[in-house]
Amino acid sequence: RCFTSYIYDIITGHKRAKDLLKNDTEHLAGCIRANVGNFTFQEAFDRTGRILNIVVSPQNRSDPPRLLNYLTAPHVLVWSAALASSSLPG
Repeated sequence: RCFTSYIYDIITGHKRAKDLLKNDTEHLAGCIRANVGNFTFQEAFDRTGRILNIVVSPQNRSDPPRLLNYLTAPHVLVWSAALASSSLPG
């Protein structure tokens, strides 16, 4: 759908802005999954020999950021870590 139809749905009350952002998040997750694939950090390291580091914001603002790689989170899917790194804390 084009952007103007989304705006029309929000203005007329057919769709809430929260639902629009939810769909946008799901779209982002689908794009990241399609481009990165279903690899864990350990699998990515085993295939390439390179260390992939992704920093994720903590849920609480008082906690330090978390570094995810094949040593700290070997079973985490890379696409889910990439998606989590684009989120805001709180």
